[in-house]
Amino acid sequence: MIELNDISVHFAGKKNVVEAVKNVNLTIGRGEVFGIVGSSGAGKSTLLRTMNLLEKPTSGDVLINDVKINKFKGENLRKVRLKIGMIFQHYNLINTKTVFENVAFAMKVAGKTKEERKKHIPEILSLVGLSEKSDVFPSKLSGGQKQRVGIARAIANNPDILLCDEPTSALDLETTSSILDLIKDINKKMGITTVLISHEMNIIKKICDKVAVMENGRVVEQGSVYEVFTNPQHDFTKQLIDHTINLEIPEELLKIQKGKLIRLIFKGDLALEPVISETIKKNDVTITILHGKIEYISGKPIGILVIGIDGSELSIEKSIIYLKENVAELELI
Repeated sequence: MIELNDISVHFAGKKNVVEAVKNVNLTIGRGEVFGIVGSSGAGKSTLLRTMNLLEKPTSGDVLINDVKINKFKGENLRKVRLKIGMIFQHYNLINTKTVFENVAFAMKVAGKTKEERKKHIPEILSLVGLSEKSDVFPSKLSGGQKQRVGIARAIANNPDILLCDEPTSALDLETTSSILDLIKDINKKMGITTVLISHEMNIIKKICDKVAVMENGRVVEQGSVYEVFTNPQHDFTKQLIDHTINLEIPEELLKIQKGKLIRLIFKGDLALEPVISETIKKNDVTITILHGKIEYISGKPIGILVIGIDGSELSIEKSIIYLKENVAELELI
């Protein structure tokens, strides 16, 4: 669906050339929700904007449905962009137009007739939950409602691709969750290939199928969200995930804990097995659960526990051997 082949983007600075994106290769399949994650300045937005040529690559090729588009200009480029919707971080609404008129503007630019606009817009507003806000101006809307207008405008012309430029960064946690649910719902109902960028792994984890991790303009890791999250390879990816998991133990608790401190990671079906209780039964040890959780990524469970294990030296050693055989990862803290 979308292929980026050896994409680089350079900007001329006052003293030197800034390499915003460096030799990136990505393939995004039809109907996927693909996430690009990284810290500020990693090149995420620049890379996203090469997909509709709002930012033309310095080198490399952009292919949509096997067609190389990075040399397109004029009418050919306009036709490509009509099939690519875009959601912006700060909504980009026209404040002097109502919700209906904001969506109608996008359709009018695409050459849709007044009759087509009148018929289609109520359907779109219903999909994004704004049927009752059709005649309201943006100044009277909440941040989440404004972003819903932005989403309605982006999908008004039935695009094949939806590009999301940090669409929830200006929203609170509850509104963020509802907007992400809406984007995922639209992806399922309309089959739109969706590319979403964020600096938060939690955002990617919630709705994306695959992810690419960017650092300093390069993609340092990519794969399914579950595999990248449960088995990160690059140090920067590990930092992002550790920040997301946030299993810090208070020092006061660590000081009074006896025996060994262990961090366990369970993946897939193992996350639902009674491994801890079996360890206690088999080895006559005491296990204290200090921190932990089970969550689901792409419908598959991952469990993370920090435990204290106490008993005789031999019992602890046997317990560690047993745990290693029955969990995905074990780390002595």
